[in-house]
Amino acid sequence: MSRVIAAAAQGNGFMVYDDRGGRGTLLNYPASTIKRAHVSQLMSLGSGLVSVAVDQSTAVRCGLPLMIGSHQSSAGPAFTVSVNARWGRHYGVSEAERWQTIRVLANPLSSSFDLVKPGHVFPILVDPNGLLGRQGLAEASADLVRWAKLPPIVAMSLMTDGCGELMALKEVWQVSQALSTPVVALSSVIDYRLWTVMSK
Repeated sequence: MSRVIAAAAQGNGFMVYDDRGGRGTLLNYPASTIKRAHVSQLMSLGSGLVSVAVDQSTAVRCGLPLMIGSHQSSAGPAFTVSVNARWGRHYGVSEAERWQTIRVLANPLSSSFDLVKPGHVFPILVDPNGLLGRQGLAEASADLVRWAKLPPIVAMSLMTDGCGELMALKEVWQVSQALSTPVVALSSVIDYRLWTVMSK
């Protein structure tokens, strides 16, 4: 756990794999410190879909309504309407433009005026209580970044293999070693979150 939190604190990537429900592995970068090269990695190691975990205050500031009006499934993530940065040169799909959009979401001074909807970056509204409210991958990633003393806004992508399927854990570990990126199980993050509550 300490390696993952330290990586996040340094603005580096980390991975969270679902050892409970088989929902794959998220590659994550803290949005407040993300670099363009990190977005390239999210796009190349994922299916091309780049999401950003956001908290309630960010969703309000950026004017992000839930995609279906209300979150009706406790199992799936709460996607909001997708966004692009308003000042992009083209259609928001390029690596540079997605990076710009993520930076807008992470900027505490930005507002809904700085975004257009729909777009090519997909915010996910995390539970306000983090893993205590919903035991999802997005909540785990946001809690880890919060423990790293950074804003709980996280750029992320589900890792996929060359066939477009969810990447098997064996391959995840190989990628982790190649990139020197730490990996943690969702259940371990949940246990740590519960421990932080019980130890107070």
